Amino acid sequence: MKRTELKRKTPLRAKKPMRQRRPVRVASMDDGPLPPRKTEQEIGHMGRVATLPCCISDQKCKGRITVHHLVGVKYKGMGQKASDFETIPLCEAHHQDGGPGVALHAGVQTWEQNYGTQEYHLQVTRLVLAQTSPDYCVLTGERLRTPKDQISLILDTPDGGE
Repeated sequence: MKRTELKRKTPLRAKKPMRQRRPVRVASMDDGPLPPRKTEQEIGHMGRVATLPCCISDQKCKGRITVHHLVGVKYKGMGQKASDFETIPLCEAHHQDGGPGVALHAGVQTWEQNYGTQEYHLQVTRLVLAQTSPDYCVLTGERLRTPKDQISLILDTPDGGE
């Protein structure tokens, strides 16, 4: 089979030369230390929070428990996340899947109007953990001498409110 040369009816237009791209910067050892990995205390704390029931506990609860890091007033910027010790247990419906007014990530203000502030639920979660594990500090993951120390740390009073 004989091939014929393809010819253009109109010539190609001359284009502007391509702009030079900036070189891509690759991370190196000179850039400083890598972000820290999770400690055993953080991993253990998140595991303990995940064993608790949903902190809302109503008829709309469904799905497995997920650990929610607090969002909002204190943590607003891109890439900012609450500490692993500032977490609450939420079911999938109240965390992400429930829609506006039910799921926290569907609207934080509406969720807090319906169920209370995240800080309130954090305090309740810490108190529940303090009762179930009296020798475990819910703020740092370290061991405590007595349960009274734990309650006073949670309530931010030096003597536990006595």
